[in-house]
Amino acid sequence: MRPATLLLPLLVACPDPEQRDSAPESPPADRADSADSADSADSADSADSGGPPPDGVQLEDLAWQLHPEIESLVQVSWRQLQPASTWVEFREAGSDTWSSSRVVQSAEGEQRQALLLGIPYGTDLQLRVANDFGEGAVYGDEIAFATGAVPEGLPLPEVLVADESLWEPSGRYLLGSINAVTGGWVGGVYWKVILDRQGRLLWALATPDNHWTTYLRVSYDGDDLLYDEFTFWSDFDAGVDSQVHRIKIDGSLVESYSTPGGHHAFTELDDESLVWGAAGWLYETLEKLNPDGSQETLWSCQAFHDEIGQSSSCQSNSLYWHEPSDTFLFSFYTTSGLVEIDHLTGENLRIMGAYDGAYAFEPEDSQFSWQHGVTYTDSGSLLLSTHAGDETVAREYRVDDEAELLTNTWTFGLGDGLDADTAGEAHRLPNGNTLHNLGSAGRLRETTPDGTVVWDLDWGGEHLIGRTVFLDDLYDFAP
Repeated sequence: MRPATLLLPLLVACPDPEQRDSAPESPPADRADSADSADSADSADSADSGGPPPDGVQLEDLAWQLHPEIESLVQVSWRQLQPASTWVEFREAGSDTWSSSRVVQSAEGEQRQALLLGIPYGTDLQLRVANDFGEGAVYGDEIAFATGAVPEGLPLPEVLVADESLWEPSGRYLLGSINAVTGGWVGGVYWKVILDRQGRLLWALATPDNHWTTYLRVSYDGDDLLYDEFTFWSDFDAGVDSQVHRIKIDGSLVESYSTPGGHHAFTELDDESLVWGAAGWLYETLEKLNPDGSQETLWSCQAFHDEIGQSSSCQSNSLYWHEPSDTFLFSFYTTSGLVEIDHLTGENLRIMGAYDGAYAFEPEDSQFSWQHGVTYTDSGSLLLSTHAGDETVAREYRVDDEAELLTNTWTFGLGDGLDADTAGEAHRLPNGNTLHNLGSAGRLRETTPDGTVVWDLDWGGEHLIGRTVFLDDLYDFAP
């Protein structure tokens, strides 16, 4: 295994949070110069750990700096003079709303640092340090700071619709990837990004060497970010050097995994195994990297095609692990087909789409084509993004195994005139809304069950957006 080029050393350590406000909401502003400041500690000489709480904060050498690679992340450091619970609060310049870093227990004389997250690039702010000696917070002086400019060449979306009253409430941030180059499924610079609900950029890391990142996701345990650095389309090497990386939000590397043949989709299991579609130039296999480092083939598309008499090649575009049944939904754009595979046996449990003998569709004209982003909802229905004539829509199907029938029960996007040549996905959200990603159309929309669009982002210019998921708390991924 080789380390990822852009991953950075661990710079900040933060224990579990107690309470934080939301990130400051402001339009981007010009970057200010860095500043250092020392808070007053007049009572430090007379106070001790066994005496009454000091009148003010007990620290010195307060300073801040931007993360060297991710200039929306701010590192605050100081020296604590007396034991206390400490944290850093920050707000947009002129705002009354404070946000907070994680609370840490500071021992006397020990160096402490705080990592500030959820701040847009190009924003002027103020910060202050709080100490709690057991009788409530006391605050130091406010100092000014600012985040860096948006990285050059990184496209930002236009927010077309924003109805906060109908949003999924846990969807405070959007994690995804985007190609800086337009044109759909093309090479370029692929950025890993986090946006807030105002469409502002909060975090960004470029994947090096024009390698592709299109299937970014949260780790199974919720502690890390997993991203693909696939070489199949950039180096045309059949994915020999493809990898998946596990990182923290500051870019520090947790682990790298070799995933030969990786070209598009991968997933993680509950034991940290990785499973991915490994493409040849004609056929594909489903591969698994076990925790002990061994690799095994779970399923072969060539064997499947031989079994059903299919003569075409196959290449996948999405992979979904359904944990309750321990099965995989494996989707193929080359055949407009979808197979559900038993993890333990490799048996084909359901065959759907444009295959002879596959499940039928009701109505017939609801059959999916060039489908992407296939999932099962909590109710067991099949949800995906698909072409419908000259449009791309989200469709939901009731699955009837006895009748071998897929009944289209819900469709979103018909008549809206939006079409993606490739990629896309649909996710059902906890409040019943659906997040529909239109892939190479550079468009993403959240809709209510009745089809009301409550959030609409448009990158324009056929920027390919990869897999997108909502996040609730960025500090979950802090080192």
